[in-house]
Amino acid sequence: MSGQGTPTTRYGQLRAQLCGAPHTIHVREPARLPVPERLLQLIWQEQRLRRPLQTADGQQLDVLFPGWWSGEAGPDFRHAILRLNQRELRGDVEVHVHVADWFQHKHDRDPRYANVVLHVVFWNEPPPRQPLAAPVVVLAHQLETSLEDLRNELDAESTPARAPACSRQCARALRELPSAKVQQFLAEAGQDRLERKAYRFRERLKSVPVPQAFYEGWMEALGYKANKTGFRLLARRVPWWPESTVPVGDRAGVLFGVAGFLPVRRADSYTRALWSRWWRWRGEFEERTLPPTVWSLSGSRPTNHPHRRLGAATVLLEQRGDLWPACLRAIEARDDPAELFMGLQDDYWSRHCTLGGRAVKQPTELIGRARAEEIAINVVFPFALAVAGNNPTLAAEARNQFAQYPPSAPNSLLRRAVEHLLPDQSRALTAAAHQQGLLQVFEDFCLNPTGPNGQCRLPELVERWRQES
Repeated sequence: MSGQGTPTTRYGQLRAQLCGAPHTIHVREPARLPVPERLLQLIWQEQRLRRPLQTADGQQLDVLFPGWWSGEAGPDFRHAILRLNQRELRGDVEVHVHVADWFQHKHDRDPRYANVVLHVVFWNEPPPRQPLAAPVVVLAHQLETSLEDLRNELDAESTPARAPACSRQCARALRELPSAKVQQFLAEAGQDRLERKAYRFRERLKSVPVPQAFYEGWMEALGYKANKTGFRLLARRVPWWPESTVPVGDRAGVLFGVAGFLPVRRADSYTRALWSRWWRWRGEFEERTLPPTVWSLSGSRPTNHPHRRLGAATVLLEQRGDLWPACLRAIEARDDPAELFMGLQDDYWSRHCTLGGRAVKQPTELIGRARAEEIAINVVFPFALAVAGNNPTLAAEARNQFAQYPPSAPNSLLRRAVEHLLPDQSRALTAAAHQQGLLQVFEDFCLNPTGPNGQCRLPELVERWRQES
């Protein structure tokens, strides 16, 4: 994509011809063009909305926490914290395109939706057959910017993915291609994904300086799937740039304090030191403290606990400082930028998984190779492309290294994409670009069907691509 989001890969051009480019969703009245519900969920999660919000009946709504995006059967967001005319509401949030969808989807008969305290819709019509019990927020005229811009800027990679409900024609279309052609097709889709990530960085750079945008990117990547939202919010509530008035030695305490991780029940000397530093700055930062519902503290390996991930972030900031220039130099020198995130040592975090927890016998890496490579793929290369500007060498090296980068360990979304699209050709994923391309295809077509009656248009795109390649 260019700086304006125009597709430059053949994959992206064909997708735009068949389905419309992902950034060309237009809102016009009275005709109501389809708006993907998944996009509305992204907008709600990121809170890309005007302030203050108004409900359909004119009440002021403040969103203290938008809720956990569940991705499972039942309400879209769980454990939201809202304030309606100064009255606190806690419960679930359901997102729909039309207000009448609540009844059309039969949620009124489903006990799983009994705790819904807010309906988020894009259109407030057609009217439902009866009033909804919970308040309604209509997004159509309360977006932070245009729907077109939001679609292009927001990143759906870390969002929950429900199983696609379509035939397996898409898998058959790919199965009919020779293995080398499958790799070529996925490599193009992967480059398209890289360009789209770079475009999102460019959009963010309109609001924050370069160091802050990069800091937000790798902080989110350290959150893994379960805690990406928490780490992204934390990076924005405790910005690294412009340079904070908080001394370097106190910043770890502020980060842990704003994260809501202090105090802890069992306090050792390290946690007591964090607490004393947080106490020093608490008056200035306390209003930014994240609610506990932001964090997922269970269900992951101990070394992936958000305490330890944040500990790794503080060590990275203390020992490596402002990483973005070093990452760009590494790309220009054809070195692996993942190395810059590895090799961290810390007396406390190398042997602890949680604050105040028991020390482990053997020290472990704070950021392992697999996570460092994920940061390179999803953050460093697109960031380099976004800031390359008049440096064609940097842009070319970022694209080339991305194309040649080794495959990463598959996550749950990639495994689902392989199962759905490449059940017999998983060996074709010999590079990270192939994996990224498969994720992009899965997102474009399986998770967001855009053909008539929700029909998948991937087989048609593959056939056009085959004829023209």
